[in-house]
Amino acid sequence: MTRFDNFVDMWELDETNWQYGVAATFIQVPDPSHVDRVKEMLRKYIPVQNEAREDFKITDFRIIPLKKVGKNNRDVWSNWLINSMHPAAIVAPPIMAILILLIASFNFTNTAIASAGKRLKEIGIRKVIGGQKRQLVVQFFMENLIICFFALIVALAIAKFLVPAYSSMWEYMSIELSFAEHKGFWLFLVLLLLLTGFLAGSYPAFYISSFRPVGILQGKMKLGGANVFSRILLTLQFGISVLALVSGILFTQNATYQATLDLGYDRDKVIIVPNYPYAGRLQEETMAEAKGINQSIKEVQSFLALIATLLSLIGMYTLVSLSIINRTKEVGIRKVLGASIVGIMNNLNRNFMYILLIAAILGCVGGYYMSEMLMGSIWDHYLDINPVIFVYPVIFIFLISFITTGGKVYQAASRNPADSLRYE
Repeated sequence: MTRFDNFVDMWELDETNWQYGVAATFIQVPDPSHVDRVKEMLRKYIPVQNEAREDFKITDFRIIPLKKVGKNNRDVWSNWLINSMHPAAIVAPPIMAILILLIASFNFTNTAIASAGKRLKEIGIRKVIGGQKRQLVVQFFMENLIICFFALIVALAIAKFLVPAYSSMWEYMSIELSFAEHKGFWLFLVLLLLLTGFLAGSYPAFYISSFRPVGILQGKMKLGGANVFSRILLTLQFGISVLALVSGILFTQNATYQATLDLGYDRDKVIIVPNYPYAGRLQEETMAEAKGINQSIKEVQSFLALIATLLSLIGMYTLVSLSIINRTKEVGIRKVLGASIVGIMNNLNRNFMYILLIAAILGCVGGYYMSEMLMGSIWDHYLDINPVIFVYPVIFIFLISFITTGGKVYQAASRNPADSLRYE
């Protein structure tokens, strides 16, 4: 960028000759209210421009705020300025980060509830000897924050490897994980730590600390597999997993669709021509950005699907294990009364099958609308979504869940009823 008189001197141009083209002319307008007036003043030069360039008639001069130049240039024909990142490239990463954080928080909450369930007698005794609810809440929050702190340290170590790989996925993006140059990053990490600790630990801290000591010591209070809130969280976890799987499959198929789409001509031999002076490039070059973004979003969603599925399976295994522990005597009684192993397994799995079914519906709907939004922002013509596509992620989630918990459920169902009835 340089001043206009420098540009004229540098290229030895006649400043009254309107045939020369430049990428853009930047005008500083101190008062935004004067923009319309400036635009009106420029109109008198339209005939001058059209007379000088009869091959390039114009009807108006566009005035765009500097903050919007990068975004709007993508829609300007024969644009010489470098565009900002594609909207899809801006939207997709935060979505992935938020969904992973939610899954991790849901999983952490379920784990906190499960571990607190084993400490009910400790909580009851502390209340009996004068412990206050406020003290228990603070204790739970501090324990959760300490765990989140160590998780943050591990995450930063992993980010050292993931950030460069992620940066290479997006054109015109260069991201470096620097703690010294960006002081605001430390504030972000502190706020993220507090937010995650509060989000994941608030329910266990307030809910469990509110129990009455008499009920706890009499064994009437139980947490774990029968907890409704835990099941809701698990449903959301698996819903996000299905959403990511659906999106990953759709973007994979869309990449194939774009590569094999019959346009009626050989796209590798078609040259697109921008304005005077002549500059041409192959059509495939103009589509490279869209294809690159499609590929990057596919990789992002595949990574999200992997992390979400692993965390969801951990949560599922934890809740199934707790459910089995809480229903050990019930299983023993059912076997004594003649229930078969298959019948007991069905009984233990029933509620979790409902969880997976609801999650599959939520994930398919969410994956459809999110993929439609992202693909629609990249392509004018893209893959027509076939309902059959949703079958694959749903079957995968049910299958991998059964493999993960099947052994545990079978072990509980085939256990000697005498051992089950003696279990405390």
